[in-house]
Amino acid sequence: MVVFGVLALCAIARRGVPQTHKRLMLLATIVLLEAVIVRWPIAFVTSGPDVAFMLKMVFIVPLVGWDFRTLGRLHPATLWGGLFVIAAWPAYYAISATDGWLAFARWSTGLLA
Repeated sequence: MVVFGVLALCAIARRGVPQTHKRLMLLATIVLLEAVIVRWPIAFVTSGPDVAFMLKMVFIVPLVGWDFRTLGRLHPATLWGGLFVIAAWPAYYAISATDGWLAFARWSTGLLA
C-alpha cells in the first residue's frame, strides 16, 4: 500500500502534466493488481510470491511498449515509477516478517471485526 500511496501522491502532484500523471496513476493501479493475482484459481499463481510479482510486472510491459512506440524512448515517469515498483519488491519480504509489521497487521485487521 505504501508503493501505491507514493505513486498516487506523485501522480496527484503532477496532475498538471497529463502524460506523467496518467503513467503514474497506471503504475499505482498495477501495484494493486498483486492482491488480485494471488486470488486467481490457477495453481501456478499460488505456488509462490514471486509468481504473483512477475505476473504483475507483465502489466507494465504494454506501458513500456507504448512509450517506445509513441515517444521513441521511455517516458521518465514510466522509468522511475517502474523502477520504484521493482525496487520495492524486496522490501515487501523484508518487512512482512518483522514483529512490528505483524503487530500492525493484527491491529489493523482487528478494526474490521
